[in-house]
Amino acid sequence: LTKGDDVLPAFEGRIIAEVLVMNVGKRPIWALDWCPLPPSLVNEQWIALSTHRPDCLEHCITQNYSGKNMIQLWNLGILGTTRPIDPTKTPRFAMGIEHDGDTCWDLKWCPSGTWNPPERLGLLAAAFADGSVQVFSVPHPSQISGESKDGIPQKAAIVVRLTPMFKINVVGAHSNSLSWSTDPEHR
Repeated sequence: LTKGDDVLPAFEGRIIAEVLVMNVGKRPIWALDWCPLPPSLVNEQWIALSTHRPDCLEHCITQNYSGKNMIQLWNLGILGTTRPIDPTKTPRFAMGIEHDGDTCWDLKWCPSGTWNPPERLGLLAAAFADGSVQVFSVPHPSQISGESKDGIPQKAAIVVRLTPMFKINVVGAHSNSLSWSTDPEHR
């Protein structure tokens, strides 16, 4: 992103004309999902996103791939339609979840019941190019990074490797999308 002589560095965000702008790296986004919050809560908004690996230009739908990549967690600050965006609270890359599944084709947060601050943002399911589907219990970045309560970073974003709570990998299968059940408790 360029604005005159101003270049937005990778993994940084800004607010330009009341629009949240983020540089997620020099690659296309393949999956993105908003972390659900309880309806009555006004709190920081979080998204998870995944990008294509920079060294891989194409994928064949009938093949599995493996390679290092990461799911990015971004803190978008407190958003709402009843007040203007606070220009001092820019979108911030807070945490990366490293994995060996190559590209993550789809990401979905569990729709309800798993957000538990300050310990956990929620459960995040991911469909990877290696053919696996994995579910992670994603800790709130403040539990790992030392982020203060008001969202001001105490140190740089971190990259973690989480052990999945659940992993399935069916030989010859390719999961390009996934969805949580709409039944109560999402089972």
